[in-house]
Amino acid sequence: MLKLKEIKLVLSREELAQIPEGKKLINTINAFSYNNAQKDSFFAEALREGDYLIPDGAGIVKACQMKNAKYQPVERIAGWDLFTFEMKRLNEKSAKNVENNEPRLKVMFMGSSEKVLTLIRLRAAIEYPNLEVVTYSPPYKPEFSDEDNAAIIKAINEANPDLLWIGMTAPKQEKWTYKHWKHLNIHCHVGTIGAVFDFFDGFAARLLNAPSKMGIELDSLADDVTFGVAPSAMIFTLFTEVCYPEMLYSPFWFKFLPFTAFLLAAFSAYRLAKFNLDERQRLDFIGLPTPACAIFWASFISSSEAYLTSPRFNAPFLFAFMLMFCFLLISEIPMFSLKFKHFDMRDKHTMVKFGFVLVCAGIMAISGLSAESGHVLQSMSKGLAGCIGLYILTCLVMYVTGISRENDVNE
Repeated sequence: MLKLKEIKLVLSREELAQIPEGKKLINTINAFSYNNAQKDSFFAEALREGDYLIPDGAGIVKACQMKNAKYQPVERIAGWDLFTFEMKRLNEKSAKNVENNEPRLKVMFMGSSEKVLTLIRLRAAIEYPNLEVVTYSPPYKPEFSDEDNAAIIKAINEANPDLLWIGMTAPKQEKWTYKHWKHLNIHCHVGTIGAVFDFFDGFAARLLNAPSKMGIELDSLADDVTFGVAPSAMIFTLFTEVCYPEMLYSPFWFKFLPFTAFLLAAFSAYRLAKFNLDERQRLDFIGLPTPACAIFWASFISSSEAYLTSPRFNAPFLFAFMLMFCFLLISEIPMFSLKFKHFDMRDKHTMVKFGFVLVCAGIMAISGLSAESGHVLQSMSKGLAGCIGLYILTCLVMYVTGISRENDVNE
């Protein structure tokens, strides 16, 4: 188990420059991985025993400050910050080699599919032209065989990179790297950040020089993976763990119901396509935004697992709850964004937004302060799910009372 008060964290972006050269394992931690580590002792060990741990989440930063932890980061350091810093530094160093007609320095990406790795190679060639890029796509399976592991280790050792990125999603990437760390005969920094989606999201549109309709659709595809497929996968897993009433106690329902989770991904895709074509959604939304939906499910499931897998909750409830969110995604219900076109408190719409922000700040503060020792992030995740629930309820009240329609008229 990880103890927030004791884990050693990188405190600021400036400290990235102080990491010495050589074989160093750099992991990242956010609220999701912290909660997972409380249930997965090997994952916790992998994070704790790495050389450096990056606070990739505002929740981690705030929790460390609230708990008066030994190491209190002054800012969030995203995995993308680590990636761009390391890549830029290596590219500049390799430029000197190029000037002196020496071999280029090598960066290796291990993980993801060959199609995504092709996009990564193309972008790296554009943004980091002085680097030699090597990639390796491992088999797509839940766990690697001994032969798979040996092939991956061999590929890495033969490449002998000057920088290695491992992206297989958490916690798989951290656990694999830690388990096989002694077998990697390399001399470089190793980052487990799963950066492939950062490459893919939005880059395909720029690569094809299609910043208009084609770019929008390609971006939406990546958004659906992040905000549609990811929460659907979490609900799928939850369906395999929840209780089933006697009327559904049969192999058919055990096998069939989990796959209905991907209705959420389908409705999210429709919601994104609708958003791209709907000219009414300039300042606010019509229907539940996909990020809000994804945040709710991630927070709700990670913070309420004990309740969701107890007899008080069951598969039909989960199915009905999911269908409600599917409806909200494609509904015609106006839902406000947190963009302010003015700050005139005489406008009911603006006043409601400010009130919502203040109440949510209070919910998050109470969630953090009232949490039991070692459960701060779990409590704050529950508070975050509550904020999304409040957001939906507030939008529904605004719709019923006509405040949303008044805003449309005022525009």
